[in-house]
Amino acid sequence: MRFVQVGHSHKMNEEAFIRGCILFGIEYEKLDTVSEISGQPDLIWATGFWIDPSLFPKTKFMFGPQFFVFPTKDGPLAIYNKESVADRCLYNCLSEWNLRIHNAFLSNPVVPYACLPFGLDTESMKPNTKVQKKEYILIYWKLRDSINMQQVVDILIKNKLLFKVVKYGFYKSDEYHKLLLESKLCIWLGRHESQGFAFQEALSYNVPLLVYDVLDMKEEVNDYNISAYASYHGISLSATSAAFWDPICGEKTTNPKDIEPLLKKMMTTLENYRPREFVERELSDKVCFKRMLDRFGLLS
Repeated sequence: MRFVQVGHSHKMNEEAFIRGCILFGIEYEKLDTVSEISGQPDLIWATGFWIDPSLFPKTKFMFGPQFFVFPTKDGPLAIYNKESVADRCLYNCLSEWNLRIHNAFLSNPVVPYACLPFGLDTESMKPNTKVQKKEYILIYWKLRDSINMQQVVDILIKNKLLFKVVKYGFYKSDEYHKLLLESKLCIWLGRHESQGFAFQEALSYNVPLLVYDVLDMKEEVNDYNISAYASYHGISLSATSAAFWDPICGEKTTNPKDIEPLLKKMMTTLENYRPREFVERELSDKVCFKRMLDRFGLLS
């Protein structure tokens, strides 16, 4: 089989797609434009722009997930009418909550929505028993109100707990992975995530998470602590920081009053949480790529 990627996607998406192709013995090619595509590939991954499926009548198409924040009723997913393509095309929303948001803005698209998360390299991101766990608690902070951050910090100081902060945009991947190897627990203070690679990396390192979750996309803030989606103030944009989750991964709450009791609970029962098991079962490279192949009927 031959899979062709057209355009650029998130670096982690691309790396996962390539690893999946290698795992299943599929030829992979990355191109910048439609005119460069030769023949009829088995699958075209159009990352950020529309390609007319009628140009490649024997090819499956995976569109997205970088087309838009919200679909519109005048976009190609709504107005394409040359032929029915629902049997061989899909738009990848990555996760269920994001699919629901897309459906609220555009129901019944000509290209059906699907949830196909990209895989995680669980072989390189795994616990190391030779690395001693430190006493501090890790806090991951991404685009959330500083008031939320202060609530978490106050609880840790009150309980005389040491902590380190990883702030989105101010760390390198290898530094983060080192902290995960050393951490026994992480408090997650992130915005909404359609997939959430950093979130899933923590799970892959078997670090239980206490997630101070969001209820709405409008809880994401910019550098000035202003809501990034303030213009949608009259619309519900229900969301979560934990796009993929199981109770064995840790604890979740949207109420700051729950953080302290949940933290105390987790610190006395850390051995009961097994987040890596969930990642291996649901989000590994092999599992995710097989899910995509199954969805397209390409698994022989």
